Amino acid sequence: MPYIAPDQAGAWALPAHNTNFYTDTLTVTLRANDLKEARYETSEGAFGTYTDGQTIVIGSKTKAGESINVTLTGTGNSGKEVSSVFTYNKKERGVTVYFDNAQYNWSAVYAYIYDDSVTPTVKNAVWPGVAMTYNSEYKLYEISIPDELLNGRVIFTESKSATTNRYPADQKPGLAIGGKSMKFSYGNTWEAFVAPVEELKSTSVVSPQKIALGQSTKVSLSSTGGKGEVTYAVYYKKIQDTKWSCVQSFSKNTSVSITPSYATAYEVCVKVKDSTGTIVKTYSPLNVTANEKTDLVNISIIPTPAVVVDKPITVYCVSEGANNVTYAVYYKKSTDTTWTKKQDFSTNTQVNIKPASATPYNVCVKAKDSAGNIAKVYLEFTATASADSDLTNTSTISATSAKVGEKITVKASGKGNSGTKTYAFYYKAKSAAKWTAKKSFSSTASVGITFSKADIYEICVKVKDATGSIAKKYFTVKIS
Repeated sequence: MPYIAPDQAGAWALPAHNTNFYTDTLTVTLRANDLKEARYETSEGAFGTYTDGQTIVIGSKTKAGESINVTLTGTGNSGKEVSSVFTYNKKERGVTVYFDNAQYNWSAVYAYIYDDSVTPTVKNAVWPGVAMTYNSEYKLYEISIPDELLNGRVIFTESKSATTNRYPADQKPGLAIGGKSMKFSYGNTWEAFVAPVEELKSTSVVSPQKIALGQSTKVSLSSTGGKGEVTYAVYYKKIQDTKWSCVQSFSKNTSVSITPSYATAYEVCVKVKDSTGTIVKTYSPLNVTANEKTDLVNISIIPTPAVVVDKPITVYCVSEGANNVTYAVYYKKSTDTTWTKKQDFSTNTQVNIKPASATPYNVCVKAKDSAGNIAKVYLEFTATASADSDLTNTSTISATSAKVGEKITVKASGKGNSGTKTYAFYYKAKSAAKWTAKKSFSSTASVGITFSKADIYEICVKVKDATGSIAKKYFTVKIS
């Protein structure tokens, strides 16, 4: 601090001129004595008037290795103009000098560091200096610079007696360090050191990768490498789909849960993005199985629930929501109390029953999954005596499954030589007891039926010939 007499006009700053600082900013106290107006201006662009003891903050716009000038001016009470400049040096703490030996291929690398701007000259060691150590991460030789040599110079050499394998050459000044980390590389390139950025990699984990329907899996988001702030996005889809569902857009959140809606195989995609916009992706499998206690559904059917005595009728064993299902089938006359086992638990899904009497029958189908859970369904069919009529119902439908609102075309037809035929059409939900007439007996042989609700439905077509004989045919359709 300059000496200012009590009656002498002056302006000065604290800390003192040519102070080094290692933080991002520095608070400077501005002083004024016997001035009717005091002004300041910094090399960072700030300016204004001040009063004695006022502080300003400098450094936020200046890089390490550069300096900031604070110029103070003022007008004394006597009218005398005063001016002074204070310089502050922003330094990088932990300054290191690096040497790239990949192409030079020296047997050893020494760094002789000195500062001859002071007396006596400060140096790190006698010639040839200190052997640099190899940094396997950066693949460079390195040496840390002590504070007293931050503004010094460095000469690189292979050995004490080297003449060609050294730089700069003999009698030439060393390379200026300038208070910041520097790197020397092939072609005698001397530049500010920028730490190499490790490749961005996702180390995110999906766990568990096998869950039951209704359960959740956790996606723990993490990564290595990259530059700056890292954010994560998470998506998933059924393995057979092409469209992904977004669980989380890019965010710093590092944990999300996924609760799938279906028992099937899924794929989970994690995207990791760093501050440069670089994105890496990883994919993980997720297998969702049916809930063994609640998801087994028995949807077995008898497509044509009417048969002539001694003719076989087929029971189709079908289920949803579980794998490795086996089926057992039982039947009885509706008036009996004892069931007859037609098939014990088996993977066979088509079972024929040949009724011996003209009477209604009951059928019980049991579906059992691998955990031993059993779902039952009860069905009915009617056996009738053989008729003299040769009428056969050969009706068809356009589809056995459709979406809500899609039309299913039912075409009625029959074979037999008993004169003109008429047709009637009925439908109902499989679980309902009452049939709805789409069209009563007429010559119309084709109707369209649409369903407004997802369910399993039955369609009945009746064909009647001139003798009054009626042949029925039943269809089952699934509406989703």
